[in-house]
Amino acid sequence: MTDLLAALDRQMPDLPPAEQALAALVASEPDWAASVPITELAARAGVSPPTVTRFCRRLGIDSFARFRVALTQAGRPGLRYRQPLGGAHAGADASAAALLDGASRAMSDALDGRDRAGFDAAVAAVASAGRILVFGQGGHSSLLAREAENRLYRLGLAATATVDGGRALMQAATLGKGDACLVISQAGRSPATLDCMAAARDYGATGIALTRPGSPLAELADRVIGLSLDEHDDILRPSAARYGGLILLDLLATEVAARIGDPARETMRRIKHQMLTVGLAPPDGPLGD
Repeated sequence: MTDLLAALDRQMPDLPPAEQALAALVASEPDWAASVPITELAARAGVSPPTVTRFCRRLGIDSFARFRVALTQAGRPGLRYRQPLGGAHAGADASAAALLDGASRAMSDALDGRDRAGFDAAVAAVASAGRILVFGQGGHSSLLAREAENRLYRLGLAATATVDGGRALMQAATLGKGDACLVISQAGRSPATLDCMAAARDYGATGIALTRPGSPLAELADRVIGLSLDEHDDILRPSAARYGGLILLDLLATEVAARIGDPARETMRRIKHQMLTVGLAPPDGPLGD
């Protein structure tokens, strides 16, 4: 997929003067440029329509119609990353306060926004599963997949996580009735996550999605743990959305542990015993975290 804004930056020094003026206009107002006919764009840039066509081809795009599509894809979402930062950096203390506030809000919003009935159904499916495949791909989804495995295996559950799409599909094919497949995706649109979910369900496993409600992945799953968090405006500050996912996984693990009861406590006791035996954990420390 052509990144038109990057192509403009790369080509700008070598463009003829007329096309440089056109490129500057397009780069500064991509949404407008993508919405007008070729004659209007040419007139405002002070060039002819054939010049606009040559400009498109120089960027590797064979028509103005496709140029508009590429510009729409690159424009509004990417433009915020090209704007100058507003004011001087406020320092580490201010950043720390913003990070803490963002994490707190993300966790609170995730908990408050969950569908109680859907969440309880997901807890029941995980607690009773013979095997559990957890799949997350890219960004914080892969981090959450590993964390879900970390939380669940210590309860005595046969949980395995993968962050590779091909491996997820192969492992999904080994599942069956009584198993569960937990797929984690912020957007819920990645083909690999949809393929994994579809395969798991084809073979009888219960499909559980931690994703945006109403997304293709949510529509495909048997059980949905909804997570829909808006991004903050500071592009240099890490996204707080992963904290929303983490708190939901912690709640899932807590409720699953409560359902399992004594067997879960015995499994954790064994883990603690082994960690103490080899000196890897203090008596009152976390359970292998």
